[in-house]
Order: sequence, then structure tokens, then C-alpha cells
Amino acid sequence: MATFVQSLVRAVAQRTRAAADALHPRLGGWPGLGWNDLDAAFTQAGVGIVLVDSDGRLLHGNATAARIWGLTREQLAQRTYAELFSANAEHPQAWASQEPRDVQSVHAQGHALALRIHATPVGPTASERIVVIEDRTERVGSEQLLVHQKRVLELMARNLPLNEILAGIVGLIEDQAPGALSTIYLVDAEGRLRLGAAPSWPAEFVAAVDGCPIGPEAGSCGAAAFFGRRMVSTDIANGGDPCWGPYRDWILGYGIKAAWSTPVLGDGGEVRGTVSMCWREVREPTARELELVDVATRLMGMAIERSRREIEINEQRAQLVTAARDDENRRLLRAIIDSTSDGIVATDERGRIIARNRAATELWRIADGAASDLASLLRAAALQARDGEALVAQLEA
Repeated sequence: MATFVQSLVRAVAQRTRAAADALHPRLGGWPGLGWNDLDAAFTQAGVGIVLVDSDGRLLHGNATAARIWGLTREQLAQRTYAELFSANAEHPQAWASQEPRDVQSVHAQGHALALRIHATPVGPTASERIVVIEDRTERVGSEQLLVHQKRVLELMARNLPLNEILAGIVGLIEDQAPGALSTIYLVDAEGRLRLGAAPSWPAEFVAAVDGCPIGPEAGSCGAAAFFGRRMVSTDIANGGDPCWGPYRDWILGYGIKAAWSTPVLGDGGEVRGTVSMCWREVREPTARELELVDVATRLMGMAIERSRREIEINEQRAQLVTAARDDENRRLLRAIIDSTSDGIVATDERGRIIARNRAATELWRIADGAASDLASLLRAAALQARDGEALVAQLEA
């Protein structure tokens, strides 16, 4: 079968029926196999396949190879091997090697491709190559995303400040979506956007947005927070999206042509903040980009709730410390009051006794509960004194 595939590839590389007919005797047990059959089998292969001559020119490429790079087959045929793999320093070795190699390339839309290629020499002098291409971009991206998620979770486990964790989440987005500019905003109690993280944006942009009220015409972030749902603007300049309102020209001034924002909800469904991706070209979000934002919002929600719980715990701890300190101060004050030989009585604004020290009790020989207010205490103390009846009469006069 391997001999047949190589023969098929050589026939397609010649791109003429005469070459295919001349090849026919070498096909052995495949009588009657014509040019159309060869090209159809080549096109329907489940991996990308390109034929490259000794000068690195692409002689042929199947539909899958064209899709991998986001090109038509005609556009693909105009590229060279070096152009397709110019982003990867390993491509000469991959060309010379007959072992599978992991290489990098760039999609027509500008995002990175992670490919595994296997170049096999073909032709009479083995100077041509059949290159089988496996697109591993999604798999590699998923593996990298897991690594980034682990890093963010480690930041949380180390109890780092919330802004550092949010910066890590923005880094995750921008690393996984090259070309995107990401922002994270929190929503305060007054319904205003507060900066969470925006490391790739100029300072004047950050300052202008910080403190803006959320609303239906407050940009994609402000509208996402206002409505509590994702807002997608694929063409800010011409799309007629009402969420940009008075901010349309302003955001276009920063070169942003597309943006989408997703709200981050708390445990009770309240909006805690937003995560956004902004782009310098008109475009729609891919399924992977939306998945990436969903991952980011989950991480952000976890970070916010963790931060809120940490604040609550710290406040409770401070209250306990204050209460303990107050209790200690009360015990110390009581000890001081009880140690003095002077009688001390504390009353409220209505004259009711709320406390007295030991000296007052002993000095006036008052039993517990014998006097409930200052007047009663003075009367009881007077009765104990010499000429008490006369003193009481003077107090009541």
C-alpha cells in the first residue's frame, strides 16, 4: 500500500494524464486506475498533504492542507515550502528528516499553527518530498490552556492580591489568542467599572474607562455588565451596534475594530465584573476564543469570590482582635477601679447605677440590689452615716 501511495503522489505531482498513464505500469495490482481516481483519493485524505519539488515549490496540495492554512488550493499552490514554515527555524531539519517533526506556521488570519509534519523523499532521485501535515493546533492549545489555568490557580493558592491574579488571567487570554487585547473590569457597588487588569492598554485608556457607569451604551464591557450577558461587536465602525453609543469614535481611535465582553457573575447571580477581547481587525469570535473567555470568566469568578471571602475573614478577625482588646481593657480598668480606696459609682443618663467598685460597696455598706439609682444610693449611704435621719431630710428637702 505504501508503494501505491508514493506512486499516486508522483502521478499527481506531474499533473498530467500522460504522466499518470506512464506511471500505470508501476502501479502493479491497480489496473484501470486513472488520473481522476488518483486526484480524488489525494483530495479526500484526512490529513494535509503537499508535494514539494527539489526547489521547495509546491506542486500540489489537497483540500485539507489548504484548510489548515485558511487558503484556497490555488493560493496554496502559489506558496513555497519555506514560506509556509517561515515561522519555524526547524523546517530545514524537518525537510531533511524522514521522522515526524513538530513545527510552527501561521494561518492566513495571523494566528499560530502547531503542526506535525512528516516529509518523505519521492521521485527518481528522491529530491522531491511528499509532506503529510497533521494540524495539532487545537490539541496543543488545550494543553497550554491547562498549564495556564494551573498557574492562575497557583496564584490563588498563594493568596496573592486580586489584581495580580487578574493580570495572570489576562496573560492567559492574550497568550492563547495572539493579537487580542484583553481587559478585566470589576463592577463596584455603585454600578461603575473599576480596573481589574489591562496590561496591554495605554494608561490614558485605562484612566478613561475606570469609574465609568455601566449601561446599554457604555461599550461592550459596560453593556455586558448592564445586561448580564455576552456582548459581541464584530464590526464596531459599521455594525451599528448600539452598545458603543458615544464611545464608538473613541474606541476606533485606539484602532479597535471588533470586541466581545462577557460578564462575570457571583454566586447569587449578581454581576461582579467583565472579561473582554478586543481586536484590530473586523472579525467574529471563533468557538475556541469563546471557550477561552468562558474559562477566563470562571477563573475570575473564583478569584473574586475568594478575595471577598478573604476580606470577610480579615474583617471578622479584626473584630475579634478588637473585642479581645476591649475585653482586656475592661478587665484592666476594673482592676484599677477596684484597687482604689475611693468609692466609684457609674450611672446612665437617667441616674440608674450600672456599676460600682468594691470600695463604694464597702464604704457605704450597701448590699447588692439595695440601691438601683444614684438617689437611692445616696439615701442609703446617708442612713448609714451619723445623724443619718437629718441628712436624709436635707436630701429630700
